[in-house]
Amino acid sequence: MKKTLLLIVCLLAALNINAQDKKITLSNASASSYQAGNEAENVIDGNLSTIWTNSPNIPASSWPVTLTVTLEEATHVDYVRYIPRQDIYDDGNWNKVYISYCPTTTGSNFTSIGSYDLKSSSANCDMWLTENGVTCGQIKFTLERGYFYCVSAAEIEAYAVDFQKKDEYAQYFTDAIFSELKPEVTSSEGIEDPMLKALVDNLLTDAEGYRKFRIGEYEPYLSTETLLDILKSSNYYNNYENPTGIYLKAGESCLVAVDGIDNQHQVKLTIKNWVEDESSSTYPLRNGLNYITASTEGNLFVSYYTDDWENAPNIKAHFINAPVQGYWDQETMTNADWVELLKGRSTSDNSILITRSKYAQLAYPVSAWLKYCPTNVDSTMTLYQQVQWAQRDMLGLERYGRQVKNRQLFFATTYGFMAAVNEGSYCNVNSLNAIMVPDAKRFDFWGVGHEWGHNNQISTGFKWSGCGETTNNIFASWGQIHFTGNPHTLRLEDEVTGIGEYANMRGGRMQAYFEEALRKGVPWQLQDGPDYYGTVPTEKTIWGYDADGNYLGYVTTTSRNYDHFVKLAPFWQLNLWGTLAGKCPDIIPMVIESIRSTRNYESYYNTNGKKQVNWMKLACDSAKIDLLPFFEKAGMLRPINSYIEDYNAGWNVISEKMIDELKAHVKEQGYPAYTEEINYINGHNYHIYRDCLKLDVPENMGDGCKVNGNKVIVQHSAIKNAVAFETYNSLGELLRITMYGLGSDDNHSYTQVLYPTNKDKTLNSAYIMAVGYDGTRIKIYEEGGDKEEFFTRLEQAKKYVTRTDPTGSKIGFIKPEFMTDFAAFVAKTDSTVQHTDVRERPYGIWIAELEAQITALLSYCNPLIPDTPYTLTTSSGYQYICNNSSGLKLHTFQEAEEPQTLKWEVVQSETEGVYNIRHLLSGLYITLASNGQRVKAESSDVADAVAFTIELMAPGEFHVQCAENPNVRLYCSNNFIYAGNQTDANARWFLQMKEKPAEEELLALPQTSTDEQLHIYYLIRTDNGEYACNSTSPRYKGRISSGIYDSSEDTGYWYYFKQGSQEGNYTIHSYKTELPVTKDASKLYVNKDTEATEFAISLTEQGFTLAAEEGAWYVKTGSVDLVELSTETHTTWKLQHARTISLVEDPSAGITEDKVSTTLMAHSAEGVITIEGLTQGCIVNVYNAIGKLIATTTATSSTTTIRTALSSGSTAIITAGTQSIKVQIR
Repeated sequence: MKKTLLLIVCLLAALNINAQDKKITLSNASASSYQAGNEAENVIDGNLSTIWTNSPNIPASSWPVTLTVTLEEATHVDYVRYIPRQDIYDDGNWNKVYISYCPTTTGSNFTSIGSYDLKSSSANCDMWLTENGVTCGQIKFTLERGYFYCVSAAEIEAYAVDFQKKDEYAQYFTDAIFSELKPEVTSSEGIEDPMLKALVDNLLTDAEGYRKFRIGEYEPYLSTETLLDILKSSNYYNNYENPTGIYLKAGESCLVAVDGIDNQHQVKLTIKNWVEDESSSTYPLRNGLNYITASTEGNLFVSYYTDDWENAPNIKAHFINAPVQGYWDQETMTNADWVELLKGRSTSDNSILITRSKYAQLAYPVSAWLKYCPTNVDSTMTLYQQVQWAQRDMLGLERYGRQVKNRQLFFATTYGFMAAVNEGSYCNVNSLNAIMVPDAKRFDFWGVGHEWGHNNQISTGFKWSGCGETTNNIFASWGQIHFTGNPHTLRLEDEVTGIGEYANMRGGRMQAYFEEALRKGVPWQLQDGPDYYGTVPTEKTIWGYDADGNYLGYVTTTSRNYDHFVKLAPFWQLNLWGTLAGKCPDIIPMVIESIRSTRNYESYYNTNGKKQVNWMKLACDSAKIDLLPFFEKAGMLRPINSYIEDYNAGWNVISEKMIDELKAHVKEQGYPAYTEEINYINGHNYHIYRDCLKLDVPENMGDGCKVNGNKVIVQHSAIKNAVAFETYNSLGELLRITMYGLGSDDNHSYTQVLYPTNKDKTLNSAYIMAVGYDGTRIKIYEEGGDKEEFFTRLEQAKKYVTRTDPTGSKIGFIKPEFMTDFAAFVAKTDSTVQHTDVRERPYGIWIAELEAQITALLSYCNPLIPDTPYTLTTSSGYQYICNNSSGLKLHTFQEAEEPQTLKWEVVQSETEGVYNIRHLLSGLYITLASNGQRVKAESSDVADAVAFTIELMAPGEFHVQCAENPNVRLYCSNNFIYAGNQTDANARWFLQMKEKPAEEELLALPQTSTDEQLHIYYLIRTDNGEYACNSTSPRYKGRISSGIYDSSEDTGYWYYFKQGSQEGNYTIHSYKTELPVTKDASKLYVNKDTEATEFAISLTEQGFTLAAEEGAWYVKTGSVDLVELSTETHTTWKLQHARTISLVEDPSAGITEDKVSTTLMAHSAEGVITIEGLTQGCIVNVYNAIGKLIATTTATSSTTTIRTALSSGSTAIITAGTQSIKVQIR
């Protein structure tokens, strides 16, 4: 209650500040130069939207420019306030200004007061006219060139300090900021000033609680402009140091008591907001009382920046009765303080709550803190502090004595995702979880390090064209490798990506560097990678430059973007080898310091090519090692003349002459050459370089190696201390270089070595060399040297032997007459190899012979015949791909003759070997097969169809894959069909050719049934090929649904037609219920013994419709598809004749339950019928419900059992001698 009353008093007091310093009236303004429309009088018109600025293009002799303001009458002035222009431009913001005054309003004798350097600031500035002020009639400002070589101002104001309120406060307090009451002050009685009265009451009531955040001591910081110049970084550090914990809304006022500001330094109060908006406002501070009325909403910061920050004194400030927001400081506060700070806050509160560590400051909304980090802010700030360590370590700030206490800022926005800007970095408020979570395993070290890395990029010595999204990542990678909670998630080494044969592989991005740079020799900045892969260069006409930066006039060239992370690889490798492996610690910080220490760097190195070459020179000079072979292999020390796309696009021209000069310099210095394979180092093998671990391989070549398609899996437990692997052809030519750990799915226990195969021998892999850190190379595998590979091939050959098909309908199978010789060869090979010394006859020979036999055999495979119906089944042979309104799925069917709806037509496209797949009954093509999504068939227009290729993967087993992206193929998961990059058994299909049903069979009108004979039909939906059936759902019992039958004996799918009351009308009957289809409102039933509804059949091109007076049959889709009557739409159907049943010949005719023999008993369980009451030798027959004999046996005792394939719920008729009985299958 006490705190609530205190807050109310503070708010009321803050809204009732009326006293201000006295503003002096200015009557005139003149200037030595002005621009028409922007005259000097605008600085005293009280309108912030008008400005004065000097005339453009004035000669040098007209500088400096003077601006003189005249007072209405000569009077005492303590300070003048300069208010810069308020539009979006900074042009004309003041730099150096000299101030003088004249005692009269008309005189011409001016006395100099001194000078200020405002450094082009956009903030208001109060300039004091000596310590005690002056009496004057005119004030003159003599101005040197401001920002953008001009000077401007929105307003000039003059003030006399109001000392009355200060004196009034002083009588109650012992200190200059009015924070300590005099001992004799025990009550606020008699105090008329509401602000003062509230202050005294607050201190008497709860001094400790009141002082928290409202009273503080604030430090000076190095000016961000100077720090930017010292570090040569790209963006400013934190402009919002010294958070106060005070928060004001626009229009609220605050009285600030300040002490400790000396005559040499300017201190300001900044109000800054984020998320809700990014407005800010700045107010000069002076010793004594400062009257602040917030023009913008936000947190308050004491802006105290100076180049003399190490000697400048701290200041004290008291925000009298101000409303408190609070902030959290890791160096002085705990998690318990944090929980208290958040107590009672609303989850919809988007006001900013500042947190900071030693070198990091965050500006995130209260709502986000409550959501993502409500209790453990200390851990979150530790993670940011770790990122800051990595940033500053890479900059070499400690090493070179450049460390400063200025922090870097990360703030929240409502736009974008994550980016670096001029005063820090930001993240969208909806994406903050990854960078607020207090868990190193989940924290996005890369994202934060990447953006702060942008702020810290050394411009332009380490940020030439093409480096904009590259060299910032050296900071991100450094933080990630040191602090990530999962050391196996490094960006280059562990990201699952890649191109070509190493697409979608762990480490694919760094592998691209190994291929593009190290093997192919592509110049750096032009090396392809997963990002922008396959981008077509665009043609452009632009200014050309030579290697020295001379204009060449307009030239036409082509350009495109290249993968920024692939560009990072050589810098990352150099850092790993130099610092983590200990070969040349801090090599990159040394290069950065050399750039920082070079005066006029940009004038010496005025082209991108020169900057790149000089970077390599500085690396060699720093390491005192000849690193040029490393840079040459990386593609950096190669001639290039290309236009490089980037935020700051430009030409990169490196000539042979520049390369020769660099080589000559290194040779002249006598630097020794390095002796290690630096280009093969990565974040998971640097320990091998650090500890100088020698390459160690097994005695038996091939041990630890296993062929897996076009890759060889090499186990690191067998092949020890290899740093990379090189694949060669039989001519000894290098085919591939594989990075350590490529494609592993654990803690890098193996590498999937690239091992391409090709009919061209020169492109076919022959052997693999493991490479040691010191350049040692040992052969670990060669073609034909792998026993496991041979037996894998042999098992594949044995599988072919089982895949015979005399009908020629199973695609990829072999007719038996072509299998005889192959089967004999496989059997002989299997027998002979067990007794043959592999050293005399290597497995490679056996493999070659097997491959030759398999290749010959494949020419006899049953071919795929386009425009023919097929079923597509899993390896079980009875799980079929079928269509469904929500997408393709699997349907289980184990009888010989499949339902027509399980058939698909493989349609030849315009391109040879490319097909469209169409559902046979519905005519719908597969139109959606996107990676990770359910496959659907939704259009009868071939223009919408997905193009497929059908590739043989194993004997009789095929991949059905998208022609545009072979990595996307059909596979089954949980009985649904998806598209994706799976290659296992779930993505392999058997294709069997089927006959196409006659069209007239599907479209003809039904033959009507009689009491003697039933013509049974299937009613087939043309939109997805499903069959009308009696619903099995308990909720919709008796309704008509649709589906696909599991057994041809499932009578729930059987319907027959009887002639209606007039020509063309029919009644439709369910065979299962023996009842007609009836209607109840719009619903259709087959279990109501009511008058049959008549339906008219109308033929269409697609099939026919069924309609009663109340509407047409329509399938309403949902969790259960139900057939209803609709007057607005309809479903089109086709008929398929299932069978004809003679009711006269039904063996169950005349049999009723009450006539069953008392001696013959039967029951069923799990499809097995048990019959009792038999005599030995009695013949037992089992019929289905339509009289078809399905099983027979001869009794050997009084009880016998018969297993049937009848479905649950169907009826079996059992005859034994003259006795008959019905039993329901359970």
